[in-house]
Amino acid sequence: MSEDAPTLHASQGYEESPDQPPYLLDVKHARTPMMSAIQKFSPVWFALAMDTGILGILLDRLGYQFTGIQTLSTICYVVLILMLVVFGTLQIVRIAMFPAAVVRQTSRNFEEICFWANPIIAWLTMSSLTATQVSSTYWGGPWARTLAIVFWWMGAAGAWVCAAGICIALFRLGLVHDRTLPPTIFLPVIALVTTASTGGLIVNYGEDVSPGLAIPIIIFSYFCVGYGALLGLMMYSIFTHRLMSAGFPAPAKLPGLFVLVGPMGQAAAALQLLGTAANSKQDFAHYNSGTFLTGSAASGLDSASVLLALLFLGFDYFWLLVALFAVVEAAIKRQLSYSMMWWSTIFPLGTLCAAWELLSTDMHSRTFRVLSAGLLIILFIDYFVNVGFTIMHLVKGTLIAKSSQEELDEMEKKQREGDEEKQD
Repeated sequence: MSEDAPTLHASQGYEESPDQPPYLLDVKHARTPMMSAIQKFSPVWFALAMDTGILGILLDRLGYQFTGIQTLSTICYVVLILMLVVFGTLQIVRIAMFPAAVVRQTSRNFEEICFWANPIIAWLTMSSLTATQVSSTYWGGPWARTLAIVFWWMGAAGAWVCAAGICIALFRLGLVHDRTLPPTIFLPVIALVTTASTGGLIVNYGEDVSPGLAIPIIIFSYFCVGYGALLGLMMYSIFTHRLMSAGFPAPAKLPGLFVLVGPMGQAAAALQLLGTAANSKQDFAHYNSGTFLTGSAASGLDSASVLLALLFLGFDYFWLLVALFAVVEAAIKRQLSYSMMWWSTIFPLGTLCAAWELLSTDMHSRTFRVLSAGLLIILFIDYFVNVGFTIMHLVKGTLIAKSSQEELDEMEKKQREGDEEKQD
């Protein structure tokens, strides 16, 4: 530490870390349990907000509506906002109090980098629920619609920057080893296709979204599908090589395999929503500009979108079977234990549920409607089981048990082992 740097005492809740590299001399490690929890508050916790948000969306759009279901969707929306406020505040405090420690933890941990896509995904789900839940109320209206669209564009910009930034960071930092690649590499891809699906929700179900507001969202959302789906295909190739060369991840991380269901499931839902906005909602016909933004082009675009959605879902079913096999096999061998990775089972399967519900409308299919309703029930059970286990492990202190120094030492050890493997 330089002589001019402020001295921080144990009474303030943290201590200086000696013998650090020059660029990390200001890293401070928490001494009290509360400060330690703040310092280690990873963006992985935003997965709870993501899951809450997609359950709210599914309840709002479920084909089988019943008394009280919209109230449940509104409750999910309110809980989502509370989570975003609380988790966002804790992240801001964490970055403000321990900036160098956050940089160090992020730059030395591949999964930590990818987890920064979680708050963006949660934000996007909040923007779509603002349009569907608030803009249609007697006290909502145009201001809520405008707010939802502004929120969406903010999230869309964040998703694009996040996906490119995370990939570039991984290129530069060299943290990825092909034989240990985790499924979290797909989170930035999910952020991109979630941008498209939430955009489709806003233009379809937001109150009085004019063609002038809808068309830019639709076009940009198609960009996001292309960006996310094609980037995802590259990631799938790399991850398939990882599975073939090194097998499944460690049992504690096996639930993360369900993340692989997310990109194609969300892309399928997005394509159907965007095709519906162009054709059934007649945004293209009302806009009527050029040769593409016309009513005659919208009909073909809608059909093509459904066809592509079916192709994406076929690919998605393969990864669903892979994830189910891996988890069931580990369960039979009694190798599974609880971790935050179990929260990653809800959002990806929620994208599949949304795609099925949309197919039930496009095809007037009772089969897909029953499948989506059944999967939604399973997701709610999964959600509350995760809530119970999370509370239990928080009380026990097993989710945030290690000190920051121990965690960082483990990162350094893994980094050294990875460097040695590369040299060999």
